[in-house]
Amino acid sequence: MPQAAGKCGLLERLYKAVAKGRSGSRAAGRPLGRRLHGVQEAHETRIAVRWTDFDALGHLTHSVCFAYFDEARDALLATLVGDFESWPNVLVHISADFRSEILRGPRELGMRTRITGVGRSSIRFAQQLLAPDGAVAVEAEAVLVAFDPKTRAARPIEQAERVALEA
Repeated sequence: MPQAAGKCGLLERLYKAVAKGRSGSRAAGRPLGRRLHGVQEAHETRIAVRWTDFDALGHLTHSVCFAYFDEARDALLATLVGDFESWPNVLVHISADFRSEILRGPRELGMRTRITGVGRSSIRFAQQLLAPDGAVAVEAEAVLVAFDPKTRAARPIEQAERVALEA
């Protein structure tokens, strides 16, 4: 378990829940669907692709997909509650299912991100990385926790924030 998780009961519980398979991820028995269901419409983001994002086999390397998902979540949160400086958060869970490869060539890729749930201090996301033809190439689920940099701990999501996140 990461060091910071021990300082906060919520983060510690979330890390333990993920380790036990109770995170709501595919490993916990809930399949990721092709449609993104949630409390809002899917937020569409375009991500610029770099030549270095591809490996020696000529396809998008798996590790860069997680950076793309992070950028897409940040873009959605910026429209709802502000950028990272004004609304700090910590990623406590992410899982992905790789459906098909994306070959070298596209200059940008589409992403869909949707908030699927808002808890006391956490936000659950469903995300999709789209191939150039629009087919779903990678599906992911992520959980972020609202974070207080002064106390270095999770903080409750305020009512005004909750309204914005669930709109």
